[in-house]
Amino acid sequence: MWITADDSGEILASSSHEIIGGAYVGEFEFEHDMAAYRFVNGEVNYCEKRHLEFAKKLKEEELSNASDGFIRNGFEFEVDGEVLLIPNDTHDALNLQGAVNIINKNIGIDAVPWTSCRDTLGKARRFLLTRDMVTPLSLTALMHSNLAISHFRDVLMERVSAANTVEEVEAVEWGSPLRMRGYSAGIEKCLIEWSAQGLNVNELKG
Repeated sequence: MWITADDSGEILASSSHEIIGGAYVGEFEFEHDMAAYRFVNGEVNYCEKRHLEFAKKLKEEELSNASDGFIRNGFEFEVDGEVLLIPNDTHDALNLQGAVNIINKNIGIDAVPWTSCRDTLGKARRFLLTRDMVTPLSLTALMHSNLAISHFRDVLMERVSAANTVEEVEAVEWGSPLRMRGYSAGIEKCLIEWSAQGLNVNELKG
């Protein structure tokens, strides 16, 4: 790979031996990612600290994407004794918020037709989102997002931050945070934890 370096020593890739700016370095084969090297005093030097910082940045992006994907993939919710997968991308979340707002306005609309991603047979299923479902469904959606974000920020990124080697960083993987099913024991546990933190959970329950 042909490379050049800017005045700060930052190494840049080049498609040829032409000088793009700064110092011309020449052709070089990198054992690690190019971001782990600096051009200092006429030499290309590997910097373990830069390599570790770059690995942590890449890992954060990877885990953030995994968290977003987990949230978008939806959450489980029980309707009439059947566990359904509720879609949860940005469009779905906005639609749910709109439906909940309409039902809560007390204008005579007590139910809104809704669609799950799939039922136990793997098929999309329509059901009525009723007033009684609003709070448990909203809490489940909130818990689903909070679980993913907490798994990302409070668990995995703590391990990434504490890592002292690139190998330790690369060993951190997304895994699978706990899924919640409706207004179940998982939700009750979360409400207890929130209450311990000073949040008025009675307002959430309605």
